[in-house]
Amino acid sequence: MRLFYYILLAFLILFDTSCTREINIQQGGPVIEKGQIGGSVVLPANNRVDTTGLRVLSAKNSTTPVNAGYAIDTTGETSTTFLLNKHGDILLMGYNYPGQTKSSVSAESTALAFLMNTLTIRSLSVSGRIDAIEKIKAAPSYNNLVEAVENSLKLGKAISDTTNTELINAIGKVFESTMSGLRTSKTEGHNDPIIIKTANTELQLRNNQVANYYVAGIYKDGVLRKTLTIKGYTFFASGIADALQAIFTDGYGIPESVDYPMSEEGEYEIKIRSGRPGSDDGTTEHKKARNENVTRFIYRQIMDYMPIPASCTDAALLALKNRIVNLLAVKEVVLNSTSSPSDYAFLASGIAADVFADTKEILQQCEGVPEESFQFFKGLGKVVKVLAKAMNVAEAVMKTANIYSHTEDLFKSRSAIDTCFQVVGLKTFKCGEEVTYLVKEEGGNNQKGESGKVLPIPMKVRVTFPDGKPAIKTVVQWVIKSGGGTVSAPTSTTNYDGISEINWTIGSGKQELEAFVNKKKESTSMNFLASTNTVDVAKIEIVSKNVAGGFTNPLKVKVTDADGKPMPNVEIDWKVKSGIVMDNSDPVTNDQGIAEAAFALTLGQAFSMEITVKTDESKFVLFTARPFMFNGIGTIYFHPADDKEILPNPFRVFFVDKYFLPVAGVNIRLTPANNPKADYSASSSDALGLMNIYRDDVSVTQYKLEMFYPGSSKLNESRNNFIIK
Repeated sequence: MRLFYYILLAFLILFDTSCTREINIQQGGPVIEKGQIGGSVVLPANNRVDTTGLRVLSAKNSTTPVNAGYAIDTTGETSTTFLLNKHGDILLMGYNYPGQTKSSVSAESTALAFLMNTLTIRSLSVSGRIDAIEKIKAAPSYNNLVEAVENSLKLGKAISDTTNTELINAIGKVFESTMSGLRTSKTEGHNDPIIIKTANTELQLRNNQVANYYVAGIYKDGVLRKTLTIKGYTFFASGIADALQAIFTDGYGIPESVDYPMSEEGEYEIKIRSGRPGSDDGTTEHKKARNENVTRFIYRQIMDYMPIPASCTDAALLALKNRIVNLLAVKEVVLNSTSSPSDYAFLASGIAADVFADTKEILQQCEGVPEESFQFFKGLGKVVKVLAKAMNVAEAVMKTANIYSHTEDLFKSRSAIDTCFQVVGLKTFKCGEEVTYLVKEEGGNNQKGESGKVLPIPMKVRVTFPDGKPAIKTVVQWVIKSGGGTVSAPTSTTNYDGISEINWTIGSGKQELEAFVNKKKESTSMNFLASTNTVDVAKIEIVSKNVAGGFTNPLKVKVTDADGKPMPNVEIDWKVKSGIVMDNSDPVTNDQGIAEAAFALTLGQAFSMEITVKTDESKFVLFTARPFMFNGIGTIYFHPADDKEILPNPFRVFFVDKYFLPVAGVNIRLTPANNPKADYSASSSDALGLMNIYRDDVSVTQYKLEMFYPGSSKLNESRNNFIIK
């Protein structure tokens, strides 16, 4: 009988043990070596999931739970582990952190791991994450999440099942109750996210405390010269309290500035873009920045779980970019339409999940990456998809709180920054800014020389900026102000000392030459003076006459010295007195000593012009005539030889139009005014417009003049009491 009771007691104890809430599949475990974590695996009782082929997986390796427990290598101070079955389904997760008292893989550790793998928590520092754990575990909704994990397994659902509505809602509720108002990014740099500086011709672009990346295009004369990537900061809050107050530290130091040498003269246009969705302006910089930011977003997540060997970083990043670019092409429209950091993060997380599934392909060039790492990332991709759906549950919170410094700054900071610089003389100015130049003499002023010859000492200037630094490669303009003469070149360029020079061939009389860069009010110029070894002008005369002695248009004058030699570079002053409108005129004589002027007559009045040598006004010649008549054809004027008080008999007149061109075929009839039949004279102008008029009685001074236009027998002009002395 006693034996029966012993057997019954043993059965009851066994029954009681089998009905406990959890099944601990480990009663002891392997020895946990230094650098490993270990503990027990606890599955809920009455679960309906396939538990064959269980193994614990980290980003570094995997192990099969044996009897007393498990021990496994992990990466980093905080890490996630998965409990998988033979099908690769994720049944539970563990989350390991400094100071934890047990490392069991259970429903509770799974609930914690879900929340600790959200973007918000992962953007905190290690101490910040530990701080968050305490807040999460204290939330009433946390226990509901633990229960939801247990229920999932009891229903035979893996925790990575994205159709598990109860689990997804429970994750979102915990996030709402614990993370509301949490900030994970700085805000100082949003208005001016990129600091732009220049030093001489060096352009420097530096991130101003924002987490997202920027891409800058440098254009010269409309052609892209260089594309620069401006790295973003990585910010960590050291605790929940700091995150609520936006107190952050930089986890990886200050990103290096990017520099570009603007080594050529001219304008440089700089286009800087963040790639923020909704701000696409069609620039290549926008698209490159967008791809860069999504790539970095995902890359940081990978690095947070498994630091990639330094020897493989560049190759892995290139492969990652290529994979993301392909994924972005599929999601182009959706990505460009996102309107908030949370929407962007959800979409990027979805892309990250796809990338995690392809890590084997991306990291295949990296030596030393274990096979377990690829399996881990594949599992992580499944978890990320669950979390993305859970964050949608907490959408109201997500839209009012920063979720991740990278995405938050991307949406809050300026998306486009355009600027332009001009390089002048190896110095940089804003485009459109007129530069101030100071021009000073360095040699060649106040020389004497021979007219028409080069002065022995070149005209030399030094050009500087107001700060005294030399204006290098600056164009100097040289302009003759007086005295005629020529310069070897109208412009010259300064050297590295700001020096420039030209040669000056002087004219005659007073000489002045101006050197300047621009005519800005604050700029200065240099006026060089010179004088000639004087050779006196002997004569100036009109030399433009036709064979009949009549003047021609243009009117030409010639200046000669005492020996009758032509004098070049003599300044001429064309002084109109009346009846002439100047068209253009030479300011100085040419090599033959000749200067000319084109003109037109003003009908209705006498014409007169004095042509003077500027340096000696006692030397002049008159171009003038006393008109007989004005009419629709032209002006009748006396040849200068006949321009006397008492005219000879016969006397000569020329018929010309307003451009001083001869008019042939003009007929006139001249009779005494008091006796029209007593004296009769008729004549016609020849091809030179010349007409000789003969009078029978020179004592008669008052006449009637009648004029007939060329080819006309009709009287066109008539004037009584026409006086001829």
